[in-house]
Amino acid sequence: MFGNAVVSAASLTEIPTKGVQRGISAEVAYLAFLVFGIRVMPINLIHARIAAEISRAPRELDLSLGDRLCLALAIVLDCALLTSDRGIAGFKAGIPITQFR
Repeated sequence: MFGNAVVSAASLTEIPTKGVQRGISAEVAYLAFLVFGIRVMPINLIHARIAAEISRAPRELDLSLGDRLCLALAIVLDCALLTSDRGIAGFKAGIPITQFR
């Protein structure tokens, strides 16, 4: 459904978390995510190092660790990033970043 879409394991944790916050069990939210066929990538040392460097970003972007790991994955894969987060969308990463919502 989403072609070559990927998500980091760190970002995947946000999906069932949002479900739980909306009264949906974490398991149901996770199973619903699986329907989309999006590949889940593990976090590795290079992602951690890039995320640490991204922590230098301006405070007004309010980039969480999950945000920084998401950016790091896209940078390593040299791919476009799709986000609903304004802070991520405002970060200059040398890759295309598109904000929806």
